[in-house]
Amino acid sequence: FPYTTLFRSVYPACQELAEACPYVDEVFVRPGYKGQELTWREGLEELLKLLPPFLSRRYDLGFTWNEARGAWDRLWLYWAGVRERIGFGPYVIEGATMKEEARHWHALLTLALPRDRGAALRDSEKCLRLLEAFTKQPVSDRNVEVWTNPADERAAAPFLQRLKVRGMRRIYAVMPGVSEARRQWPVERWQELLEAILSREPQTGLVILGGPKEVELAEGLAARLSENFNGRVISAAGKLTFWGTAALLKGCSKYLGNDTGALHLAVAQQVPILVPYAYALDIGLRSLSMPVRFAPWGVPAVQVFPKEHRDDCRDLDGPGCARKDEAHCILGITVETMLYAYEALEKQIAAGAEKPIRFC
Repeated sequence: FPYTTLFRSVYPACQELAEACPYVDEVFVRPGYKGQELTWREGLEELLKLLPPFLSRRYDLGFTWNEARGAWDRLWLYWAGVRERIGFGPYVIEGATMKEEARHWHALLTLALPRDRGAALRDSEKCLRLLEAFTKQPVSDRNVEVWTNPADERAAAPFLQRLKVRGMRRIYAVMPGVSEARRQWPVERWQELLEAILSREPQTGLVILGGPKEVELAEGLAARLSENFNGRVISAAGKLTFWGTAALLKGCSKYLGNDTGALHLAVAQQVPILVPYAYALDIGLRSLSMPVRFAPWGVPAVQVFPKEHRDDCRDLDGPGCARKDEAHCILGITVETMLYAYEALEKQIAAGAEKPIRFC
């Protein structure tokens, strides 16, 4: 479709990423979503804010891939007068059978695909399935991308160079922080794990990542590691933009860190991944569980999980652990387990694996 104009609607957290995409012509930033289900009043208020910029234009085609909040997106596309509206419909595949759930908002779609509840699909894979249903052609390149410019690369280069001049032949990116406390593997355990890795690999250096809120955490970790490994650990936390971090990751040979945005930048730069999750395997992963929806793909990766949940704690369609404000279920992952997982990652790299393995 060479004469197509592509328009992307995103939440504020994704604005920078969408605006840098060379395939998108225009970005519309919609009201922020706080992660909870909307009430009828909240949903209608959001729709009334969204509609005015759209009513003055004609749209031929619209995709909605949000299963959790799809009702509002479907209504928005319908009221905006989008001619073809494609999304997931009321039919759910479970094993060899297909059943119909409540129709309601799905009737607003012109093409509704069944949802395969048994398939462990990433969100990006679901998006590609919708695209394939419309074009009736397979999408051959299923990897994610990130885009940087020369200024980003110039900003990142000194951090890599500082380690290279010290004789570091391998540089690993470390992300010890995260936005939610429940997904925070304790920094003391990260320190113990990294000390073991640095002791085994004398020509390995570390660059600690983080945003402005993680500066103290990252610099403290770098300082403690430098006591025994001087010159081999530096902090870049708070010193690079989002895109500068992406450029930095391009020069790293592993990502060792929590489940956060930097992980997905690393995947886009084809960096192997070691990541702990707060989701205990004994409660069972589902198609909408976050470790399934946002799994690293296309690179060697090891996802590490606690074996058991704690205190009847469960968030099946989220991060697994229900205690948002504290590290809880993730404490079931020991340093020893992460070391074994690190060795498994080495084997994944040697084998050229492109799908993650789960470890507990």
